[in-house]
Amino acid sequence: MTKQDAHGWIAPEYGFQIDLSTASAMAASSYQDWVKAKFKDRGANRYRIVWNLDRKMVAGGNARVRYQANLNTSDNTVAVRMAFLRGNFANKPYGVGTCSKVK
Repeated sequence: MTKQDAHGWIAPEYGFQIDLSTASAMAASSYQDWVKAKFKDRGANRYRIVWNLDRKMVAGGNARVRYQANLNTSDNTVAVRMAFLRGNFANKPYGVGTCSKVK
């Protein structure tokens, strides 16, 4: 990932498992193990994967967060963004990078 958030919310690497026949997905990163994710085929070789996590904050306590990855397999790009589900946080961490298919 390039242009990744400097505060550790966006991992340097992500992995996605997509099963088009069942419209299901899983997501993992260099910070987390595999978790089930929501999957949406947006057409034109574009896919959206969304998953929620409980993350520990440096200042203490836990934060419930939602990650969204937008994959474009026609130009091999991925954009990942994160949002806090609860709390009054203004930051919206994101990162962009390249991706490749592995079967």
